[in-house]
Amino acid sequence: MFSYFPLCISDVYEVSTQDGLTLYIDKGDPSIQYITIDDFPVSKEKQPAGFMLLDIEKENLSNVSIADFSPFKGQIKMENDIVVQEAKQFDFYLKAFYIAYPNYIKIEGELTNLVDRERAIVLAYSLPFDAINGIWWDDIRNYKIIEEKKVYRGNNFYSPHFRKFSLRYNEYPFSAINIDDIGLSFAIRLDKPSIFG
Repeated sequence: MFSYFPLCISDVYEVSTQDGLTLYIDKGDPSIQYITIDDFPVSKEKQPAGFMLLDIEKENLSNVSIADFSPFKGQIKMENDIVVQEAKQFDFYLKAFYIAYPNYIKIEGELTNLVDRERAIVLAYSLPFDAINGIWWDDIRNYKIIEEKKVYRGNNFYSPHFRKFSLRYNEYPFSAINIDDIGLSFAIRLDKPSIFG
């Protein structure tokens, strides 16, 4: 059974769907983001979240975890019912948009390289979700019970072009987890091809 965790909601922007999902973004620190489903908090504590960056030039990718990513902070404001974040990290400029729709929240970011040379980076978006003993869906038929200190990536495989970096990417453009009748899914747009992990 999913336990209730007290949640202190202070000075935040709220991005809400009509079916019970609310994303909270801290106005003072946009790297603090968390969600509720039907007003029910799904994270034990505030953990680093939101858009994050990993500079491949500076990291050994054989053992990367979310702790190796640097969160974008910057400024956040409301423009025409859309939450907009602007931030800089490692000479990259991020402009992100958080938009509520009736049954989903759209989160998109535009990343600009501020230096005149090619660079290799990984851009990630993360949200805390306390799902130990819940279900991780590898695809729409296969699932695993979520255990502590394990990484779940769905059906993924090594790219032969990036083997020395141990980079993997998923076959499907979505992920899904649930505990009891509370669930969350991340998905990417199919009209904007990209590698996703």
